[in-house]
Amino acid sequence: MVAKLAELVPIDPSRITTNRRNQPDPKAPAHQILLSVTFKSSDDRSQRTVQQIIDDLDDLVKNKGYNSFSLEYPTSCLDETYGFSPVANLWAAYKIKLIGLFAGLLVLLVIYFFARRKYPEGCNFIVIKFALILADLSLDVAFVLLSAKNVPEIHTPRMVWSECKNNFSNHSDVEAITFLGSKFAGLKMFSAPLSKTALNYVFWGSTLNLFIEDIPQLVIQVHEDIAVESE
Repeated sequence: MVAKLAELVPIDPSRITTNRRNQPDPKAPAHQILLSVTFKSSDDRSQRTVQQIIDDLDDLVKNKGYNSFSLEYPTSCLDETYGFSPVANLWAAYKIKLIGLFAGLLVLLVIYFFARRKYPEGCNFIVIKFALILADLSLDVAFVLLSAKNVPEIHTPRMVWSECKNNFSNHSDVEAITFLGSKFAGLKMFSAPLSKTALNYVFWGSTLNLFIEDIPQLVIQVHEDIAVESE
């Protein structure tokens, strides 16, 4: 198949390869197979770019009844209703983010073990929770800037919940209050005594926030990502 595609597209045979990891198409009514091929970029400006090759191949497959694809084997077996669908290179797309994530986790672990060595009796794992709170804040900001405008019906309930949460925070300072009694690294600023009532407020406030804000927000963002990929 690879050699025939290189001949008919046409492209340099060295620029098209396959890992032979073909798999059944779960969305196809018949027993059809998804073929995996990879196109390599070229420094030669006289050669077509990878995107141009993808577009040409997609057109050729979808219109194979009017070109040599329908006359040759095995290209005549390609599904003209499917065409050629490129799959993103996830490592290339998220490499920087993943490296940053692992670097951040490494820094947190170093801080945690340093604090634990300095004062083992403290709740030093609180540094991980602090990072999660910062991540949640970042996701909230990203949601407001990128996704909230696409779901106008949530503006009013979100404002009501934010106001309720602000009023609640004036009494118990949800989430952040746990830092005050963590005894992190034995520092005095984190040695405030906390009552069971205060900790209960933190727990139930965090749980309520999870179901009212975080989970719906995640569902909306995932739904938007799926909608964008399907376009």
